[in-house]
Amino acid sequence: MSTRRTPDPAPEVCRPRAHARTRLAASASLAALLIPLGACTGGSGDGGPEVQGPRTAFVGVSVLPMDRDVVLPNQTVIVEGQEIVWMGGAGDADLEGVVTEIDGSGRFLLPGLAEMHAHVPGDDAPRDLTEDILFLYLANGITTMRGMLGAPGQLVLREQLAAGELLGPGFIVGAPSANGNSAPTPEAAETHMRAAAEAGYDFMKIHPGIPLDAWDRLVAVAGEVGLTFAGHVPADVGIEHALRTGIATVDHLDGYLQGAISDEMQGR
Repeated sequence: MSTRRTPDPAPEVCRPRAHARTRLAASASLAALLIPLGACTGGSGDGGPEVQGPRTAFVGVSVLPMDRDVVLPNQTVIVEGQEIVWMGGAGDADLEGVVTEIDGSGRFLLPGLAEMHAHVPGDDAPRDLTEDILFLYLANGITTMRGMLGAPGQLVLREQLAAGELLGPGFIVGAPSANGNSAPTPEAAETHMRAAAEAGYDFMKIHPGIPLDAWDRLVAVAGEVGLTFAGHVPADVGIEHALRTGIATVDHLDGYLQGAISDEMQGR
């Protein structure tokens, strides 16, 4: 037997306290329903990997797909664990095995959004503040975030979020940055990159000040340990060399102006 849920009225608060988070999570996510997308097996439900977890059905919802500019009305979307296993007209849905039905009438369902340049409070911040910020990301549609300046405590947050112990997005945690102080020499750059990989960070944040020889060693070690690197472009490295050596993202357009101006013009 399935449990049928109807969305609560939209909350009027903008910064929920801890005791309200569980109730508000349902109402905020249903005001504009969001699903972190894994592999979607399509309308037939065939061909997808076997997935473990309870089945949830969003019934009678309007779907905003990302492959075309259209609204698909009166759809049912069935999710099992972290996978979308079926989507189609509400009248065609087979709800056998569904544990929870969510009434999507008058609501919209869309893929969760990714915040690729998040700044999460550090380890010295009050716990309530950090939890509120994580919740507000989720309540505003963010189901994945990339934290651009990490700290050891954020590795713990990442695991707590993944386990469902905290309300918030999936967390990609950047390491404490490589910069002119932490990576002033090739040897220091190598030590810093290897320590980040050993600690379990997901990528290396880059700040200005890294010399060219230290950058090249950092890049080589990044390939060895399997970490990407992203953020600023140090002046000594330059945008062209940063791109050639594989910087994952340039987050502040550092060096683009210099890269667009000829050497002759820069020399004037």
